[in-house]
Amino acid sequence: MIAFSYVGACPFCAGQDNQFSDILIPVGLLLGSPFLVVGIFVTIVRKQNKMEEQSENE
Repeated sequence: MIAFSYVGACPFCAGQDNQFSDILIPVGLLLGSPFLVVGIFVTIVRKQNKMEEQSENE
């Protein structure tokens, strides 16, 4: 749940203390989350395709 509080805050609001690490974490999570979602989606699709190919060959 801690990660969600970082993602929910805008980078400006999260970085009010003017510390670089306070800004870097939320921005990194915001920019990295789409890659994580796409990676999970591609993995699921590839596994599904392999299962379909195996069932067609039998």
